[in-house]
Amino acid sequence: LVDGKALLLLLAALESEGTTEQDEKLMLDFLSFAKSCKAVIACRVSPDQKRQVVTLVRKHTKPQPMTLSIGDGANDVPMILEAHVGVGISGNEGMQAVRSADYAIAQFSFLQPLLLVHGRDNYRRISVVVMYSLYKNCFLVTSLFYYGVYTGFTGTALYDSLMLAGFNPFWSFVGIIVYGVLEKDVSREVSLSQPELYLEGIRNMHFNLKILFKWALSAMTHTAICFFVPVGIHLGKITNASAMDDGMLPFGTGVLQALVVSVNLRLLLETNNVTWWNFAAYVLGVVLFIIGSLLHSTWPLSSFFTQVAYEYYDITMVLYSNGISWLVQILVIVTLLVPDVIAKYLRRTYRPIPADILRELDQGHGGGMAALRDEGDGRRAV
Repeated sequence: LVDGKALLLLLAALESEGTTEQDEKLMLDFLSFAKSCKAVIACRVSPDQKRQVVTLVRKHTKPQPMTLSIGDGANDVPMILEAHVGVGISGNEGMQAVRSADYAIAQFSFLQPLLLVHGRDNYRRISVVVMYSLYKNCFLVTSLFYYGVYTGFTGTALYDSLMLAGFNPFWSFVGIIVYGVLEKDVSREVSLSQPELYLEGIRNMHFNLKILFKWALSAMTHTAICFFVPVGIHLGKITNASAMDDGMLPFGTGVLQALVVSVNLRLLLETNNVTWWNFAAYVLGVVLFIIGSLLHSTWPLSSFFTQVAYEYYDITMVLYSNGISWLVQILVIVTLLVPDVIAKYLRRTYRPIPADILRELDQGHGGGMAALRDEGDGRRAV
């Protein structure tokens, strides 16, 4: 318990000039003592002193924590603005705190679901959305790099310009948006009853340089398989009705289609809560690619974004009428995803994190959540 007068002395070295080493030592000793307490109550403090307490924790705690301030009145605005996350409560003291906050709630009791349910779910969603967005674009761009190396940097194009332009806005866009809205690994009840799950965000388990490196390495590995397997099997073997090689456009379209299917299925592997909406969104990206490719290869639309008139005419039908191209695409997709499926299974089986175990229990396996509650009651009884 500390009051405003004590804070004048304890925080004198925080922002004032000309303070002594003794003042700074007193401030750091206060912080160290406060960190060892379960709760610190500051009474009769000014709005600026509230802000200073938040500043003290932000600037002098290593590693730097994520701070949250919550208040319901105008005197809480400085500390709400100072914290990483500000939460305002709408109540009898006006709307100043709500207008200054990042999030607004009606009751203090709503803070628990805001953090443990919505906060944790959105941390996981945003982490995958960012990493997956980097992954799919690295996948696409690296394939162009591999093609440049393979062709001696001749400057020729692997993909048709229109089909390439549709990759982010159409072929791989819908799935990640639906994932970012609907993904949930455990139910609301489990998140509230098992607050240790919130440690994933505090420890930054899903958004760090190690995770970024894994996604980038996965993208480059997948690109090598997606490009060099078709090159070794059927490059130059896609022929038209005159038994003539139809050039790079059918081959590039086949590689791009395998890439589109792969990135959408890769997102399916990351989805813990597969609903009809998720499944439809992932399939929709592939369906849009096929429809767009077929429309682009028709006579009126085959000149769009091409350097030669009607260059893309009948390209898709030539590709789809070739049985080898379908077999190669299936081989590429299976070769890409089977190692990921095996790795995911082994990690969840032999090195599970708490969320993996609770997800299994939440789905009714191993006796369900009732078995976990019974075990906890037994331990408390002992």
